Amino acid sequence: MIKADCIRRYLEEIQEDRHAHMPSKTLVMGDQEITRHQLAKRLGVNMKTIRDRTPRDGERLVTKEKLLKEKRRINHRVKIGNVTYSLPELADAFNLSVETVYSRWKRGKRGEELIKPVR
Repeated sequence: MIKADCIRRYLEEIQEDRHAHMPSKTLVMGDQEITRHQLAKRLGVNMKTIRDRTPRDGERLVTKEKLLKEKRRINHRVKIGNVTYSLPELADAFNLSVETVYSRWKRGKRGEELIKPVR
């Protein structure tokens, strides 16, 4: 019984601490206070997207533009011989890991330097 009581008190302390540092679940958009769930429904986006893009520092003011920003795809193209590849296609074609090819790209390697065998 003592062990169960200690565990219960410990869990209560953790719960209190978690709520003390948890940011508000309501946000202010324009002049309206709204929950994250309502905001996700209104904007037609996934709840996880709203949760990921809302501030965690206690700030409650959000803008539609920030919540709906789109990730810009970057399609790097490399021409080896007469064939043009994307970086993942290049990695697959030359039996390299995608991480290796991206790492080389970031370091400024281009063309044949991207496909040198790994030693």
